[in-house]
Amino acid sequence: MNLSITATLTRPTGKNTAAFPATLAMALVRAGTFLTWRRIPTMLDLPARAASTARAVWARIDYVGQTTNTLLALDQLLDTLLTTPPPIDYGRRRRIFRDIDLLDEQRLDSACRHAAIRPNTARRRHATMRIWEVLTGGDIRLHPAYLAPHDHRQRAAYTGFVAGAGSALADHLHREIEGCGKPVS
Repeated sequence: MNLSITATLTRPTGKNTAAFPATLAMALVRAGTFLTWRRIPTMLDLPARAASTARAVWARIDYVGQTTNTLLALDQLLDTLLTTPPPIDYGRRRRIFRDIDLLDEQRLDSACRHAAIRPNTARRRHATMRIWEVLTGGDIRLHPAYLAPHDHRQRAAYTGFVAGAGSALADHLHREIEGCGKPVS
């Protein structure tokens, strides 16, 4: 069952940012609670600025005429989540792995040699970023601390890692996730 409504809805802009999916996640919380928009990012372990970003995203959704479609899709998803909740608590995972340590340098070096990739500091950071995304189901741009890429250059480097070295290191990254020593349900 695919619960991603971001894949089915028209993005309100051509930009590939985390604002649209984060806003939809916040809207799901808002539909099920009495929390204010300002408090929801904290609950979801999102950056505090997500509340004001959400306001701009909703304005853009309205501007492009997608408000009704977006609200209908959110309503359908909420019904599905209430009748068939996901087996994994991704919010809990984001809290547990908020301060994830960088991958062990020696283990990553070994994996890089095995995959015929030259290890470096950037790859170590990118591998840790990828593990965080897989563990939490989150977008690394929403990491609340040091792992979030801070500019376009860093985001492009990470995207390149995922497409190249990240896929070559996929088995190693999977073993790291299995051996993380923390509950992941």
